[in-house]
Amino acid sequence: MDKRILLIVEGPHDEKVLMEKIFDRFDRGISYSVLPYRTNIHALMRSLFRDGLDEDVDIVRLLKSSDIPDDRRLGRDETFTDVYLVFDFDPHDPQIDIPMLMDMLRFFDDPTDRGKLFLNYPMMQSYRHLTGEDDEGFGDRAVPADIGRGYKELVDREAWNRLKQVNRLDRGLLKWIICRHLMKMNRIVNGRYEMPSFDEYESIEGWMVLDRQLERIAEDGMVFVLNTSLFFIVDYKPSWFLENNGGDGIQTTSMTNRAS
Repeated sequence: MDKRILLIVEGPHDEKVLMEKIFDRFDRGISYSVLPYRTNIHALMRSLFRDGLDEDVDIVRLLKSSDIPDDRRLGRDETFTDVYLVFDFDPHDPQIDIPMLMDMLRFFDDPTDRGKLFLNYPMMQSYRHLTGEDDEGFGDRAVPADIGRGYKELVDREAWNRLKQVNRLDRGLLKWIICRHLMKMNRIVNGRYEMPSFDEYESIEGWMVLDRQLERIAEDGMVFVLNTSLFFIVDYKPSWFLENNGGDGIQTTSMTNRAS
């Protein structure tokens, strides 16, 4: 079966538009669907796992159920080889369940099996929370964990102008953004703000990132700015980004040396 990707995203606007733009810029031949679930990760957990984690859950099968509203339901005959879930961390949600969220990250850890969950910290807009080409502060950038929807306003004020309109993001600029977040994830988990190798990338799991974020919240109430949903395209074609996987990767920090 040819690869066919399903992305289950939180909202119908920013998330859906960004995912579609990445497909458009990197490989228009990829077969995919982007399905907005229109609720946050904590509501999703409560609806899927009322009685605890069910290891037999099939997210695609559930989304074909007649119990699902029409605007969230998959077609009965739709099949997928890879499934990704893209949601915001939303630590300010009053019904947040950290142990269950950690279980979700361990459970949804393989796109070709149960699916893979990507959390954005604190939310999707983190992908463009870079202030310029030479943004030396991004490696340590963090915001209050309880910032809530005020984060969108903060990003609108601080983001580099070139990143404010998603339709103007070309392939080179998107690669630059993705690599900044790969470096940031490596810094959060391994303490080094530099591009991970393919093996290092493969060794970092979502629950590890959450664990470090929880440590930071406990320390000073802050959460590191990080967008992990961008990494679905890294999973799809690691050699476009990472060394030691049959490609050149992107080790430069300069926009003037963008890979094509």
